[in-house]
Amino acid sequence: MIMTNENGIYQKDIEEYYCEEVESLGVNLGYGLIPLVEEENGGDLCERLSKARETVSEETGIPIPRVRIRDRSELKKLEYSLLFKGAEVGRWTFMEDYTLFVVTDEKLAPEIKPSWKKTIDPAFGVDAYFIPDEEAAKMEHKVGFILVPPASVISNHLKEIILKNKGKFLNHYYVNQLVEKVRRNNPDLVSEVFFSRKFTITDLKLILNRLVVEKVPINDMNTILETIADYLREEDNPIQLAEKVRERLSLVYLQRYADEKNVLHVIKVPHSVSEILAEHIYEPDSRVEIPFLNFGWAGITKFTKALSKSALIMTRKEFIPVFLCESAIRIPLAEYIGWLMPGAICVSDKECLALNNALEIKAEGELSFDGKKN
Repeated sequence: MIMTNENGIYQKDIEEYYCEEVESLGVNLGYGLIPLVEEENGGDLCERLSKARETVSEETGIPIPRVRIRDRSELKKLEYSLLFKGAEVGRWTFMEDYTLFVVTDEKLAPEIKPSWKKTIDPAFGVDAYFIPDEEAAKMEHKVGFILVPPASVISNHLKEIILKNKGKFLNHYYVNQLVEKVRRNNPDLVSEVFFSRKFTITDLKLILNRLVVEKVPINDMNTILETIADYLREEDNPIQLAEKVRERLSLVYLQRYADEKNVLHVIKVPHSVSEILAEHIYEPDSRVEIPFLNFGWAGITKFTKALSKSALIMTRKEFIPVFLCESAIRIPLAEYIGWLMPGAICVSDKECLALNNALEIKAEGELSFDGKKN
């Protein structure tokens, strides 16, 4: 394509080239993996990828775009790569004449044979083995191992990529789509938020991304916009408005962390620790930047050990680490916990109060930290 012309003849081509939106998700396949997309021959990769997208969308409320599948000659025969917004974010290669088995329980798994090739499952980072096809049939029903077909590996890998980047899918286009869905059934609410109160799509995008990053589903856009309308007169900071939305949606997302008896097991952050953390919060000048904990190196190291020790209490009891703290320190503490241990969450006392006793809160321990360097 010719891109320059002093008379502007090729201006349309230039605009199409530079303004074309980069595909959000892509899967590139080596030629040996092409049968996975041939439905007439039993290939189910397309179906699995669609289900992965639908699952994430239902869990989070984010509209996940379609996946573009291509064959690439530069890839090895049994190699695939995953793309996010045009950049490669994952690559893996299967072994010919071998079947992949993932270790589900090391204690129950059979004895490892010399013919098996150890590897790491690309989606979940757990131990796995390539086992020769002639041995695979005998291993299929062994306790401690599970056979994972190539299409499942690729779809699981892509799903994890989507989850890790879920906060990056919500651009203005998708946020507008979500607002339009509300407008069709509740036009007065949309008018009040965006016209009467002069709220912007940019601010809403910041709120939604904030919620999504912290695993709060955004399916209920009516409640989200109603909460914004309720508090917008007294608070226009999108970070603080997101906290108000969390309180309103607390039962929806905290239920998934409760046990079968509706008990939410937590590590409590006592008031004494909250006071220490409050002294080390850095508040950015920008209304859209997130406050963060600003310790020295020695303080951060000690605090990290304290958090890890508390999280271990929960994981040993097979609970997801949930830290319960005062609302004044939740944002910076949640930022640090999210960086240190992505599987953990941080909730505030106000969120738990908003549950109205729908869940029982049980403290499994307390975070111990004195703030001293030594």
